[in-house]
Amino acid sequence: MDIYDHQVTFILFTAILILAAFFDIRHRKISNFLTFPAILVGLAFHFSTGGLQGLFFSLKGLGLGFALLIPFYAGGGMGAGDVKLMAAVGAFVGTSQVLKIFLLTAVSGGVYALVLMIARGTVLRELRFVMLILGQAVSGGGLAALQTQVNAREDMHYTVPYGLAIAMGTTLSFFWP
Repeated sequence: MDIYDHQVTFILFTAILILAAFFDIRHRKISNFLTFPAILVGLAFHFSTGGLQGLFFSLKGLGLGFALLIPFYAGGGMGAGDVKLMAAVGAFVGTSQVLKIFLLTAVSGGVYALVLMIARGTVLRELRFVMLILGQAVSGGGLAALQTQVNAREDMHYTVPYGLAIAMGTTLSFFWP
């Protein structure tokens, strides 16, 4: 059964996304108190509506959602709460939908980051940083060197609350064929 056809589950899913976006904007953290129950609800919903096949559908979505964002966390560009939120989204929607949500989230996050850079007047500085990172990647500097570059910027507080981007990407997926 699709969560979009089950009103209570869809409303709960939407509430989770709204709360995650709110807490990420306000506190720059998405709590385990939100993500872990969300994962369990997604798994339980699919198990209760589809048995073991539904559970397997949900577990595959959870795994793919996790796998899509874990490299960004490992590189220091994203928080663990963002990864767990995308895993929870995957548990609710399955693999094909979480892949679409991931792509829409990337676009949403990019647009949101661009708006923030314009508002802060930091577009050129950020573009130079992106070029530095790309140069590091092309020259074979590796993950450790990339982590050093990201850590050097942590005091700048130019983070993007990616929970909001995940919520926006998920919302867009409701309307995207």
